[in-house]
Amino acid sequence: MLRRVFDSRAAFGADGLEMCCFKVVRTGCFRDRVGQRDRRSEITMDRIHYLAAEIFFYSYDNYDDHLGINERFDRLMPEDARLLDAALDGENIDAEDLARRLEVDEDGLLDLLARAKNARKIVDAESPAEGFREAVRQSIKYAVDKGLDDPAAIDALAGQICYRAADLSFLLKEGGERLEQYSEELRREKSADE
Repeated sequence: MLRRVFDSRAAFGADGLEMCCFKVVRTGCFRDRVGQRDRRSEITMDRIHYLAAEIFFYSYDNYDDHLGINERFDRLMPEDARLLDAALDGENIDAEDLARRLEVDEDGLLDLLARAKNARKIVDAESPAEGFREAVRQSIKYAVDKGLDDPAAIDALAGQICYRAADLSFLLKEGGERLEQYSEELRREKSADE
């Protein structure tokens, strides 16, 4: 059976979803998906997978669900994330060559580099709570820049914050940690300069 699904954490604007990614997937029975899940047990999320999830707008849980069963998640997106990460580290990579390898034009490359820079602020944060705070900050900034002047835009922002909470939950579960361990850190007020 084929079905069309929304398969990304979309960026949003005042007019609703902007960067949504729909794909057609073949659905199978639950037993088929369980078998696929068993085959992926040797692949776990690491830094490059988290960067790829951030860059390409996937929740961590959704990205993790595709590891071991989908080459796009196992190899293709991580390769692109590595290229972008290396470029941000100042490795001598020609911009034209990088755009060609990523199959984007100059504007697309600039967008991917900006997304990778933002992704690093989240993924490389000192703690899951700090990464969550940065992710929420970025979501709010994006929403404010696009305009929060109607209920749909406010609902989209609320949805993004829920995605960020789900990502925090995933990180805590993977690390064997509990939310209350970060309660004080999450409640601490920070200035814009911090």
